[in-house]
Amino acid sequence: MKVNDARMLAPCVACAALWAGAALAADPPAAKPGDEALTCEQIFAEGAAEKEREQQARAQKTGELKAQQQTSKALLTTAVLTGGLGGTAQAAQRSVEAGTDKQMAMATPPPANPRMDRLRHGQRLERTGRTEGAIALYRAGLEKDNLAEELYQRLIACHLARGEAAQALNTYRRCRELLSIVLGLKPSARTESLVAGMAHR
Repeated sequence: MKVNDARMLAPCVACAALWAGAALAADPPAAKPGDEALTCEQIFAEGAAEKEREQQARAQKTGELKAQQQTSKALLTTAVLTGGLGGTAQAAQRSVEAGTDKQMAMATPPPANPRMDRLRHGQRLERTGRTEGAIALYRAGLEKDNLAEELYQRLIACHLARGEAAQALNTYRRCRELLSIVLGLKPSARTESLVAGMAHR
């Protein structure tokens, strides 16, 4: 199937709309086995399922840590009531609570980051040669966060991979302008390297 086949573009654009509500910008790694046979929606569903499994594993770990903390507190309380620990009971209890709280903080899932999810999904589309879908996804992301330099980087890379130098340069200029006006910053060296050597920067 050709990359620019209109039949492939429609599902990928629809998939980008799924992400309109909400990795690093490095080049995408090699494709996973079987990715070429998947539709954009299937890739999205796999990513969502993987994220759900991670959240369930964290929730299970948090539950185990809470149970462990409750057991430790019960043992300490029993020891204090029976006079088994003397004056060190409070210090021991604080130590157990601090250790358990630290473990629970480590098991707590990080806050949702739609930009990173969008990047991972877009990079997976890139790996399978579906740059149209990745472009639609990155553009949808930039509509939500027009200062996300990683999305600009991937968008520039997609345009360059498709031989669309003018679009890549326009994307770079938009990135440079917004970063300068809003944040007073220049694009990163990575962004600059993507368009290095292009005329009329």
